[in-house]
Amino acid sequence: MFDAERAFGGAERMRKIRMNWNECAVVETVPGRVSGAPVIKGSRVRPEDLIVNRAEGEAWLAENYELPIETVREVLRFYDRHKPAP
Repeated sequence: MFDAERAFGGAERMRKIRMNWNECAVVETVPGRVSGAPVIKGSRVRPEDLIVNRAEGEAWLAENYELPIETVREVLRFYDRHKPAP
């Protein structure tokens, strides 16, 4: 059985990347879509999904999440500028 918590570093890893995405131009919050969580505009992809899988590379993220490469880059740039302090 697939263990998402183990595969993705568990809830602790996700807590470390929680942040306010309101000012990111390519992220929106839509009531009823992914329980109202922030998502990449026009998709159901959470920005956190890109951050957690960042090591795979921008091209991989764009291909596997079916997003334009520039959208992936914008999410990563926004995260780098606004990430929470350790």
